[in-house]
Amino acid sequence: MFMSWFAEAGRRRQKQHQPQRHHHPVQRLPVQRDALGLFLRPVRHGLPQLQPWPQPVPHQGHVQRRPRRHEPVHRPVHRQPLHLRRRQPLNLNTSERSRGCFGESPSIRSSIIYYNLDYSQGQGRATGVEACLGPGTSGIDTRDLPKPAGFQTGMNRSHLIARRFGGLSIRENSVPLWEYANQRLMRPVEDRVAALLNTGQRVYYVAAPVYSPADPYVPLGIQLYILSSGGADLSRFLPNQQFP
Repeated sequence: MFMSWFAEAGRRRQKQHQPQRHHHPVQRLPVQRDALGLFLRPVRHGLPQLQPWPQPVPHQGHVQRRPRRHEPVHRPVHRQPLHLRRRQPLNLNTSERSRGCFGESPSIRSSIIYYNLDYSQGQGRATGVEACLGPGTSGIDTRDLPKPAGFQTGMNRSHLIARRFGGLSIRENSVPLWEYANQRLMRPVEDRVAALLNTGQRVYYVAAPVYSPADPYVPLGIQLYILSSGGADLSRFLPNQQFP
């Protein structure tokens, strides 16, 4: 009895002097290799975690290190350049919508859609018009065009779609353009559209002003999408320039 107690006390004393090994609970979980079989990832709740390890990110002093768990992995966001995004003011599938316009009978009158005013900058500014023009027009609006936001001396109150095509004298159809841009750049395009209509063709017409953060009311120019049932394409960007 005494010897058994002495042996048990010796085993306890020996166990106390041995270094204790602390095991993290994650290490006791079953592990599974990732998709490439290079690392071992723990399996939590029976769900395999095959995501690769986060890549090292640049650090100050050109030293790369693996980010800690509390640090998010910053990846660059590839965005379209600003000068290209400005050329796409309206998200329209012009090819599909033009086919719907050309499928109508030539005897059907023109139809025009005026997009709502944009009040994000305070005052309402025009955002664009879309039209399916036919040879015949319902009438001409002879009223004066309202003064658009951002109008300055030396500018014209310009129609996004001209009166001779059925454009109304409303704020949704009014933008401030310099006289050179309105008379020397916009007028020849409208004459070519009128010539296409005189030949009996249908014309799909979209005009959208392109604004910039520097001046939210005076557009940089007008983006035009003009297609005819005969195959003509007059789409272009007309800059709102004051001089040639």
